[in-house]
Parts: sequence; structure tokens; C-alpha cells
Amino acid sequence: MPEAEFTEALKNYDPKLDGPLGKVLAFREDWARGIATESPGLDMDMVTAWKDFGFIVARDGPGEQRVYVETERSPKQFYE
Repeated sequence: MPEAEFTEALKNYDPKLDGPLGKVLAFREDWARGIATESPGLDMDMVTAWKDFGFIVARDGPGEQRVYVETERSPKQFYE
């Protein structure tokens, strides 16, 4: 999940109403979104696009819940 979406989701998150954070954030965008999904296109796209993908980092949510989010993804949209 992109870090901006995680930050936005936390603004409205209420563990008593929403349940576990992992369940609320169950929708995940594909880290390699925007490139081919099958080889050989996938292989070639990974070679050229790797520099534009973000890093996956741990972020702490409420109640000691840990979530992994994508950060520093290139703003380039030509893959998507």
C-alpha cells in the first residue's frame, strides 16, 4: 500500500469500530503495478522500471500494529 494511502486511512481508523488494522488495509496495490504481468514483457519491464519502484518499509500503526507500506515510488505514470 502506498504510504500516502496508509496515512489517509489512519486519519479515520477506529480500532473499536473497524477491527484490526490489517483487515482495514486488506486491499493492496501490486508493488510492480503498471508493468507487464507475464514474461517476456514482465522481464524486460522489470529491467527498465526497477529504478521507479518504491521501497517497502515497516510503519507502526495504532496499538502496536505493524504495516508494510510503499514509499519513495517515482511519480512517473508512464507504467500505469
